Amino acid sequence: MDLQTQERRPTPVIRRRPQYNLTFTSLGIDEETARKLQAFGERYQLTMAELRLVIVLREGKGLKAAARRIGVGYETVRTQVKSVFQKTGTKRQAEVITLLVAFQDDDASLR
Repeated sequence: MDLQTQERRPTPVIRRRPQYNLTFTSLGIDEETARKLQAFGERYQLTMAELRLVIVLREGKGLKAAARRIGVGYETVRTQVKSVFQKTGTKRQAEVITLLVAFQDDDASLR
């Protein structure tokens, strides 16, 4: 059978919830903070890698230090931060952290 005559079927997209708990455990984050960070990640549809980067940036680290801490290359971190900017509607690392802090504060006031 000729490959061009075969009908191409779209590959189904299966959305799974990221397993954030592994990220939180590896970074030594307590359960309450982990719950808030998970809600933030879900709100902005961040991947585990993107959320892990946000967590490290929250500690005040730059991209090079974040790459070393996470164990990935600098260019990988740059790609991830650009994706975080797009998903959160921000343009700077400080804006992402401000958004995260505001989200956590709003979350605490809802209880």
